[in-house]
Amino acid sequence: MFKTTFLWLFLVWTLPTFAQTLPDLIPYRKGDKWGFVDKNKKIVIPPQFDEFWDNRKFNAIAIKSNNQWKIIDKKGKLLTQNVYQKFAGWEEHLGIIVQQNLYGLIDYTGKEILKPQYQTIDGYREGLARIKKNDLWGFIDKTGKEVITPRYELVNSFLGGVAGFKKNDLWGFIDKTGREITPPTYDYVWEVELESQMIMVKKNNIFGFVSGNSGKEVIQTQYEEANYFSNGLARVKKNKFWTFVDKKGKEILPPTFQAVDSFSENLAAVKLGNLWGFIDKTGKMVIAPKYDFAEAFKNGKAVVVKKGLYGFIDKTGKEIISPQYEMAYNFEQGLARVQKNSLWGYIDETGKVIIPFIYDFAWSFNAYGLANVRKGEWWQLIDKTGKIIVKDLSQEADEKVIEGLILVNKNGKTFYIDRNGTEYFEP
Repeated sequence: MFKTTFLWLFLVWTLPTFAQTLPDLIPYRKGDKWGFVDKNKKIVIPPQFDEFWDNRKFNAIAIKSNNQWKIIDKKGKLLTQNVYQKFAGWEEHLGIIVQQNLYGLIDYTGKEILKPQYQTIDGYREGLARIKKNDLWGFIDKTGKEVITPRYELVNSFLGGVAGFKKNDLWGFIDKTGREITPPTYDYVWEVELESQMIMVKKNNIFGFVSGNSGKEVIQTQYEEANYFSNGLARVKKNKFWTFVDKKGKEILPPTFQAVDSFSENLAAVKLGNLWGFIDKTGKMVIAPKYDFAEAFKNGKAVVVKKGLYGFIDKTGKEIISPQYEMAYNFEQGLARVQKNSLWGYIDETGKVIIPFIYDFAWSFNAYGLANVRKGEWWQLIDKTGKIIVKDLSQEADEKVIEGLILVNKNGKTFYIDRNGTEYFEP
């Protein structure tokens, strides 16, 4: 997916109602310069900026001109006389600024909250941001106060109130007060899985799990491979075979399978011998192994492969769309992208072709009801009826619709369009 170096940021993303709802201020590009227009394309802030980061929630915009970053309001008024070497993005009401290669914080009014002093300030999560000073890592809060002084070789961001830290080449866990709830013991640790509050850890290339609540190892490091918990169970590999464990470490059946997928909708795809089927959370085989491959269930359907052809089954094992496609992917927004005779199209959940097989490549529809498709060397953005929103794109359009706007690249120029295809750009 195309990512521009002058990405802008809306801090409140709302899933669309698919009505044409546009912001009061729309990024507008003229030649190589950015400015802003209203909904009628009337100039509000003349195009003059090389890059920008838009904080729509707090009506502040970080703009770059002549290799300097400044903060303006939505009318173009300068909010601070300070200029900065770099702007690293908005975090709610705060902006991360860089001066002489040191990072600090500014608020949406232009007030400098934290003088640049850190080697880096990472993004906030759960109210705390990672900081690096003198090559050691710690955390600050949103006032810029150091709540955990830099003293670790590396830290992960907080999730579920817990963060991994590295000391003397080993990993442990801290809480938000900086208390080490798990001493540095492991070769590597992952982030807590929020549903189960379990954390995957690795020691001597063997995997186990730690409780995110207590910091204690509740499933001993004993597995050759492991993965996150899903639907209350984690897939694990022992003696070259796979099974699943619950949060207490109980295996639902002995390691039996050549391969497994994680549980989804209370069923898991498993490979027994050379064929794939599905088990339930007790380990019972509920869909017999008869497929060359099977993917996880999503919205009650799973992709299966038989004799090299792709189709779909329901949770009873019924083939609701018989294997007939060269490739198929799960349904998204009620449509699935499928390939036939080397071309891509879209079918609905009954198997009816909704968008014909005319594309050399196609992505699934996203939450905004749009999909990127390619004919020859050119990309198009289409809606669920197959209507072309914009065509002749140099590369895929950005997958997000932010307040009715979509980022595209056409003939080497990056700019925004709305859902009707109106271009906010002039050469």
